[in-house]
Amino acid sequence: MQELIWYLRVHSSFELVSPYVLPVLIAFGLYQIHYVVVLAQCLVRYVRHGVNAPPPRPGERPAAVLVMPTLLRTADELDGLKKAITSAATNGYPGDLTIVAAIDDGRSKPALFADLEAWAASFAAPPRVRVLATCTEQRTGKAVAIDNGVAFLRRKIAEGYLPEFPPIFFNMDADSALGEHALVRLVDRLTTRYAGSSQYPNIVTSNVSIARSEYWRGWRAFFTVRGQLSVHVAAEFVVAMLGKHNLKLHLVPGASGALYCTWSKLHLQAPRWAAFMQTLTLRDALRWWAGAAPPSFARSSAGELPEAMTGPGDDTWVTWLAYCARWEGEDLTLELPRTPAHAFYYLVRGWFLRALQYEPAAVVETKTPTTIKALFKQRVRWNTSRVELSQRWSPALPFHWTLLFPTVVSTILIVYFNSMEAVSLLLLPLSVSKGFFVHFCCAFVVYSGLRVAATAFGVALDGGFKKHGHKLLGLVLSVPYHFLFNKVTTFWGYVQDVFLFGVNTGFSPEQTHIKSRLGRVAIAYRLRRAFALAVRAVVHNDVPLGWFWLGWHETKWTPSGFEGWTTGKRRVLKPREVAPAAAVAPAAVAPAPVVVAAVAFAGATGPTKARLSLVPGARVSVAPGARVSLMPGARVSVAPGARVSLMPGARVSLMPGARVSASPERRVVGVASVKRIDPARAPRHSKPPPASPPPLRSAA
Repeated sequence: MQELIWYLRVHSSFELVSPYVLPVLIAFGLYQIHYVVVLAQCLVRYVRHGVNAPPPRPGERPAAVLVMPTLLRTADELDGLKKAITSAATNGYPGDLTIVAAIDDGRSKPALFADLEAWAASFAAPPRVRVLATCTEQRTGKAVAIDNGVAFLRRKIAEGYLPEFPPIFFNMDADSALGEHALVRLVDRLTTRYAGSSQYPNIVTSNVSIARSEYWRGWRAFFTVRGQLSVHVAAEFVVAMLGKHNLKLHLVPGASGALYCTWSKLHLQAPRWAAFMQTLTLRDALRWWAGAAPPSFARSSAGELPEAMTGPGDDTWVTWLAYCARWEGEDLTLELPRTPAHAFYYLVRGWFLRALQYEPAAVVETKTPTTIKALFKQRVRWNTSRVELSQRWSPALPFHWTLLFPTVVSTILIVYFNSMEAVSLLLLPLSVSKGFFVHFCCAFVVYSGLRVAATAFGVALDGGFKKHGHKLLGLVLSVPYHFLFNKVTTFWGYVQDVFLFGVNTGFSPEQTHIKSRLGRVAIAYRLRRAFALAVRAVVHNDVPLGWFWLGWHETKWTPSGFEGWTTGKRRVLKPREVAPAAAVAPAAVAPAPVVVAAVAFAGATGPTKARLSLVPGARVSVAPGARVSLMPGARVSVAPGARVSLMPGARVSLMPGARVSASPERRVVGVASVKRIDPARAPRHSKPPPASPPPLRSAA
């Protein structure tokens, strides 16, 4: 401390302040200069309407659909979903509103989904409000659940439930509650043309806030881990929402997933765009630069691929789609720019007429994780989704400069600032220079001052200190909180996604990622795969050279790069026979196994009448080295709950015309290879059945 005081006394104020002038000006210009415009707007609004937001204008609004995707695993989640639906239904939207609860994996909890369907059918909805519920057969991820809700509504329209698909599309989280007139305020912003232009915004995001009941439960709760996390998250959201005004020098690259509003015509084309992007190649971009016409999205036959939209940043995915779309007259198109000159023109126009708009009066209250582990995992997902999205969108970025430059600039800034802070902290304990330590302390003080000022400014604009004054308590530990849950999570997530094995947040299942036909950077994973294949190539000499050594997708020698994240499977290096995988259900408790050495079946009038049926709960195990031969026409039926186990080295041979059938919920373990054999070469120790044998059944 004495050395620090000495250093401050012997250096002039200019020497101490000058190193921070340029960084502060850069940071202010990039992130806070729009505060001046926001303050001016709020002063004008205060003079005209007072503290409260102006009331929405009267009149009709276009018909709208609100899709609410969520998991449904517990009764508490069902109660929360019902509250969210009620909040949306009673929000006073002045138009036809159809609410679709899109449950992800509704079949795993059929009782809860049946309860939801019954509640939706009996719900006393206000006039012109409809409530529907649908679900996927298995867990698929948020984006696929939304797409399933859209497909469900399309089927209802085909049945005459609605005349047409509503032109306005809302997405809302199931753990949220809407503020007064939130829906109509979003629609008013979306349907208002830019001044002096015929264009509309493409997507509008809401003002996300932490509910007061979530972050303030009294002074005793404030000094708990949950209380501290909740207050700091609430204060953080205040600052984050200031940036959503999209008045910065660089564009805001994402909308809030808690509630956003867009055009249905844009959202309906999203699955087709996800598939179309995978058809774009570097050759297409080079030919486009050479003067050739770009590939046409309207004439593309790529189909739909909603799985490619699912992941940790599916809401940001839709925002990037909105940046790529543009208005041509009264139509919203996703066609690629015809030439690089058109791309530059759309870039300039998009900077002034921004596709993403923010409506501060459309308040939605949401919840926050209450444990350090859950919050850290959430922030890893939030802060690192841009790496995965950049890879997914890389085929389209050379054409759509409106998205290319904001994405690249924003990513570079994030990587730069986080890297500098990480390096500074790592070098701080090793530093022997008094100047380095002093500069670090001064930077900490300046940074803390900026966060305090931004938080106070946000609280003052968002209802005032009387309403949200408790959020200021989060300023006490705001800097270490911000460092741990934003800086560290960003740094760690980027390192995992780029240099290690990829981030698995569990936000979407493994099978959906495999169906998306996408991958990750994950350099360590690719190098490990290449090394393992090199070892096998040397030992067995059966692995050809190819780019799949460094790839991500499934091959004969390697599983998909996503394999093992959620299923527990591990990579394999020996060749595997590719066969359609059947659903495997847990086997019921079975009696003692019946060990079969070798069996050959033949009917009384020839080998076409034999039949073996396994009743529920029965179990047949084939010992190592044993052989089971089924003659022509023989049949094996496995009932629900029965089990057939083939030990290592066992063998099953099917003659031409033999049949094996399995009922639902069956379980077959260790299926052996199938081989045609000659009936004359049936095992000599097998005995033919009696002349008129009844169907054989194993003892239960």
